[in-house]
Amino acid sequence: MSRKLKITLAVVALLVLALGSIPFWIDGAARSAVETSATDALGVPTTLDKLSLSLFGGEAELSQLRIKNPAGYDGDFFSLKDGHVSVTYGSLMGDTVEIPELTLDGIELNLIKRRKESNYDKILDNMTGGSGGGGNEKEKEGGGGGPEPASDGGDDSAGKKFVIRRIIVKNIRVKATVRMLGDVESEMEIEELVFENIGSDTDGAQFTGIIREFIGKMLFSVVTQGGGILPPEITKGLGKGVEGLGNIAKTGIKVIGKGGKAVLKEGGKALEKTGKTALEGGKKVVEGAGDALKNLGGAFKKKKKKKDE
Repeated sequence: MSRKLKITLAVVALLVLALGSIPFWIDGAARSAVETSATDALGVPTTLDKLSLSLFGGEAELSQLRIKNPAGYDGDFFSLKDGHVSVTYGSLMGDTVEIPELTLDGIELNLIKRRKESNYDKILDNMTGGSGGGGNEKEKEGGGGGPEPASDGGDDSAGKKFVIRRIIVKNIRVKATVRMLGDVESEMEIEELVFENIGSDTDGAQFTGIIREFIGKMLFSVVTQGGGILPPEITKGLGKGVEGLGNIAKTGIKVIGKGGKAVLKEGGKALEKTGKTALEGGKKVVEGAGDALKNLGGAFKKKKKKKDE
């Protein structure tokens, strides 16, 4: 084998290796971009376990997105099980990326209300750049002096902008906890929500703005669907907080199916079953007592008749 042929084969091998590593590099970069954007938008740490892009299929899959609670609250504020997104490659070359459809499946939202504060107030405060709810959690953790969140999605004049025409959100579970004298918990399920034209009000928004608008619509949907199901201390306070986001949180929302419904916990089911059984048992006792009195009355009449004779 000539030296020239060896060099050619080596170059080809390097190109194959480089092309083969591109998807992994792109996946990692995209995952990092989502985590950073969500952290900047909401002011709390965000992690994404997996994001896989199809370079030629025009779609992507993501899984296990977790948005942490603000400092002082345990667990996650928001979690997502799976997601699927379709992309038009033509728009990737322009200044505004248009995403026809994003599907999110398996969402859990955790709302906690204390006597003088709540986790959602702190998140909303971070989203609007206010100073009354505890400030930016990322900065508290030493995450650097990144741009402060703002309600309009930050400086949209720099970098790419995004418009998502349709977000389908399925299988939503909302857990609401009021912690005052004692914990009062309730849960609600929403079958499906559809959000339309995210980012279109400003002809495209940076990804931080897209995330703020999405979370705003999620919280507003909880307010509208949670009346009579979730504690009023939460729905009223949350509704007031969402007002600060403006119209972007309230428009372009469709509820598919029956809307919000209460989740009856196992204890509630057991109590319901026990109550039903007790009611049925009580009914039988009353019926038995009635029969006994009836028989007693019959026996008394017979005895009196015999005496008269």
